Amino acid sequence: MRTSFSVSTYVAPEKPKMKVLVVGKSGSGKTHLMGTYPSLLLVKTEEGLATLRHLTGKLQIIELSQKMDVYQEMLGLMSLLKNGTMDPMPETLAIDSLVGLSYFMERNIAGEHKESMEWGQYSIHKNRMITLLGRLCELPMNVIVSAVPGIVSDEASNTSEEHPNVAGNKEPPLIAPWFDEVYYLECEKSKRDEKEKYGEYVYVAYTKPRGLFKQAKTRYGLPIRIVDPSYNLFQSFWRSPHAKG
Repeated sequence: MRTSFSVSTYVAPEKPKMKVLVVGKSGSGKTHLMGTYPSLLLVKTEEGLATLRHLTGKLQIIELSQKMDVYQEMLGLMSLLKNGTMDPMPETLAIDSLVGLSYFMERNIAGEHKESMEWGQYSIHKNRMITLLGRLCELPMNVIVSAVPGIVSDEASNTSEEHPNVAGNKEPPLIAPWFDEVYYLECEKSKRDEKEKYGEYVYVAYTKPRGLFKQAKTRYGLPIRIVDPSYNLFQSFWRSPHAKG
């Protein structure tokens, strides 16, 4: 029998192209963390870039608005990035934030003069979100996406959990499974041995379930609590001989 496949030897990348979702309330350090990634292209859907002042003149920004066909704009952008035809080519795509992107898509679908989508339009919104998440995972680069938590209640079990908030969706798609890494970010009081280095408060990333947010995870074996999280710190953990593949 003739075959067309070939066998090659796998070589692990020196630096993995991580697909990261960071979830946290306002002021928890999401945008600050994005600013530590190399060669950043930021898709901006909301205000709040003061923490990126140090990247003046270096940061590429695409600013979206509800007046655009946001879904088609994102598909076009990701096609350029996947094919390597964007000039200049970034090493990292950041989306700040998921809720803003979702809201603009909602307004596109509902129409300018309607307050919310009609019932039949929610499935369109959900399918478009799933398509964009799938395309993000295919990109040959780092991807980091921010989201705020929203409460989802289950009346049958009388329980509540926090999920990445997707505006306007009555049946929101599962967001976390699309990402390699999901971190829950908080700005918290420094522990006694952290105050000298970080001051009274410090940004912290959690890689395991935290409070009502049960979806935090790490494929790369990162510690449960990461103080002052950054791209370089994540990479150093990944190179550790104790890191999981």
